[in-house]
Amino acid sequence: MKKYLTIIFIILFSGLILAADALYLPNLGSSARMIALGNIDGFSRSSNAIFENPACLYRINNYSASIFATKLFDEVSYKSLSFGVRTDYGVFALGYMAAEVSGIPHTGLAISGNNNRSFFVDYYFKYDNWLAKLGHQLTLFENVYIGTALNYYENSMDGYKGRGFNMDTGAFLDWQPVQISVVFKNIMYFS
Repeated sequence: MKKYLTIIFIILFSGLILAADALYLPNLGSSARMIALGNIDGFSRSSNAIFENPACLYRINNYSASIFATKLFDEVSYKSLSFGVRTDYGVFALGYMAAEVSGIPHTGLAISGNNNRSFFVDYYFKYDNWLAKLGHQLTLFENVYIGTALNYYENSMDGYKGRGFNMDTGAFLDWQPVQISVVFKNIMYFS
């Protein structure tokens, strides 16, 4: 039995070995509440749960909307928008996050006749990083909730662009006074 559990554990978590560290927008914070709690995610009470743990969307009674915007380091414009609605088929949610930096100088090197070198600003460009999510939550059993979110990423900078997709899945157990939030982000390691 231990052998089978070990094999299952290795298969489930082998994708984590292949992961790379990069700027993942939800790590900046999906709401002022999350940031105030020290970026502890997975316990959101509104539609912005799509960025933390999609299983927490169960807390939406009818519909929920969340808008969050700030400026980081007086340079990075950051925004987060989400909307969720309860239906007969579970809770559905949409989310959008973006971080943008404008006015980044692209420099060039000028060499004069005396071999004097000087730098100049050739033009200015923008860095843009955004994430869109589509999520769904179901009640598995009483006080046991599961959820998934499909993610689409896009980064662009000075004519270069990268795109990708992935998926998050999570579970939330609400056994008062104990609450357990488990989420696996970007679980498709091949994507």
